[in-house]
Amino acid sequence: MFNYYTNIVKSMGWLNACYRLLYLIQQKTGITEKKTGFRYLSDMNFFSESTIKESDVIRNWEFVREKYIQSVLIKDFDFKFDNDNLTKYLTEPTNHYANHLYQYFSNQYLKVDSPIVFNKDYYHNIVWPSGTHWRHYAKSGLPYNDIKLVWEPSRLIILFLLVRRYHYDNNVQWLEKGCDLILEWVNQNPPELTVNWACGQENAFRLFAMLFFLLNIPNLMTESEKYHKLVTQVTLYAWRVGVHINNNIIYARSQQNNHAISESIALWIIGLLFPIFKMSEHWIKKGKNILSKELNQQVYDDGSYIQHSMNYHRLVLDDLLFLTSTLKLFNKSVPAEVRNKFEKMTSFLYEFVDPVSGKVPNYGYNDGANILLLSCTDYTDFRPVLQASWYALFNERFYNRGPWDEKMLWLFGQEALKSPLVERQVKKSIAFRDGGYYILRDKNSWCMTRCHSYRNRPGQADMLHIDLWHNGVNIVVDSGSYRYYTEDSSSNYFKSTIAHSTVTINDKNQMEQGPGFLWFNWTRSNLIYFDDSKFEGEHYSYIHDFKSVHRRIITNLKSDCWEVADTVFTRNTLRDLSIKSRFHLINDTWMRKEDKQFVIFQSNKYNYSIAIVNIGEIDISIYKSEQSIYYARKEEIPVLEIFHIGNTYEKEFLFKTYFGPSDILLNKIGIN
Repeated sequence: MFNYYTNIVKSMGWLNACYRLLYLIQQKTGITEKKTGFRYLSDMNFFSESTIKESDVIRNWEFVREKYIQSVLIKDFDFKFDNDNLTKYLTEPTNHYANHLYQYFSNQYLKVDSPIVFNKDYYHNIVWPSGTHWRHYAKSGLPYNDIKLVWEPSRLIILFLLVRRYHYDNNVQWLEKGCDLILEWVNQNPPELTVNWACGQENAFRLFAMLFFLLNIPNLMTESEKYHKLVTQVTLYAWRVGVHINNNIIYARSQQNNHAISESIALWIIGLLFPIFKMSEHWIKKGKNILSKELNQQVYDDGSYIQHSMNYHRLVLDDLLFLTSTLKLFNKSVPAEVRNKFEKMTSFLYEFVDPVSGKVPNYGYNDGANILLLSCTDYTDFRPVLQASWYALFNERFYNRGPWDEKMLWLFGQEALKSPLVERQVKKSIAFRDGGYYILRDKNSWCMTRCHSYRNRPGQADMLHIDLWHNGVNIVVDSGSYRYYTEDSSSNYFKSTIAHSTVTINDKNQMEQGPGFLWFNWTRSNLIYFDDSKFEGEHYSYIHDFKSVHRRIITNLKSDCWEVADTVFTRNTLRDLSIKSRFHLINDTWMRKEDKQFVIFQSNKYNYSIAIVNIGEIDISIYKSEQSIYYARKEEIPVLEIFHIGNTYEKEFLFKTYFGPSDILLNKIGIN
């Protein structure tokens, strides 16, 4: 038991564990509840403790709004929408919302009540408790299930769509619906008394959506009673969020992840937009200080991110974009140390965006976050965040005109569209050695792998996983993460080694799974060689249990063909050693045929083939498994499994697998 808790502390880091222990003490003793209690955060207390009047609230907001309109010139917004994208990503979700179908995680619709019940999990038709402090029930698990399923509507991301829909068709009903939605949320969620108050980051995202909506309400509504009520309620909410985050950010910092970044930015923004609050100057200084420290700790020197996740990487960029856009209103810019990390993260992510599809590997934890829903593009398209980020940094654009411009335009105005294109070099193979990411490229294809010794908390047990892309199609895929909590073991499957395109021994994870999101006995790896056409690396996760090392060599054979050679070196003497190499494939029918030397699988749809060297001591098959691209949704995919069935006393086990366009690959390996 002592070793178990020691491993937990090591996995969290000693400083973070101290943060967490202090926060736990505050919760157990009731300090947390006292510092952010319902009575302290009441409307009456807000006005009685300060000299602020409701008229001051309105004047303050009109001052901010005037700066925003002058900066963004949204009244002259004339972006030309692509009709298909417009229908799918703007008119369809807002029309569904009008018919009480709420969009969850950017991809699926659930029937909801009218008005929506914000403390209800509509997946399981379960209402979460309310009326007492959130600390008593705010965690995933039975009887209430996955907390993210009740949080998702409360992010109020639909507000971005509603206000954009108004500016597209000038129908004021979309603004009315947005106003009603905010007021209903406030009515159903008294401060600190529902599960929707539990997370400072969730409060930050919700506030960002409210602020963006309110900033883009046109002049025709600003004299109405409902508008004044809305301004008052959003101002009160901003104050409550500031108090909540200020008193609880120690917990976010103990996690050493995107929570602390989002919450520190929220403090900074609240202080800027609401100087009428007594604590505004303090929140600005505190937010700025914590953000600088957290970015310094969380972003490696090569721009890779501590959470080992492409989607969380985008989330942090969106946080920084909203901060940069807000600072611009006051003719301010981000500090040099923040800008430095912002630039490195943007440059890093650019290398992983497929040039044809705009998608990235579905790598690492993916919780469905898309916190600035400001473009008519799919959730999986990362070009909008890159276009806006590069403009925010350098007043230049990565990409030619397209739907990915819209986020940049909403945040920075029409001038952004006139900015020059950056002079970009053709993407080449590249190594991010700090984060352990390696990319090899050919003319129409590219692949990514990881070779990293963890020094910060891992996300998934996936070392030497490979992602392979050809002509914009993700041929060898990552399974994703599905949900963070499920009643069965499926949430554990998606982060396991079996769910990734790498080698397993006895189907064992590369690391030992701890409680929650923790892993014990972190993977250690070694890069042996890397150049423009070859990667060679190995990891040591299986030494302790099986005295074995997995080495992977990826070679670019040119003409968009690839060789993946997996070798397991072992000193193991167990007879039950089971060595498998798996490749999770794009969902298609893969037709099998055999040659004397190879077993070949040909894609029915993509003119693509995979050839495995048949050495006579392996069993080769394709079975069905699952992939999750969008949170809480999964679909069937095929998995190619190569299973060594030979003598377990051998010192080396070798699998050789070839990938490429069918006509080119088969000719290259000598098959007519």
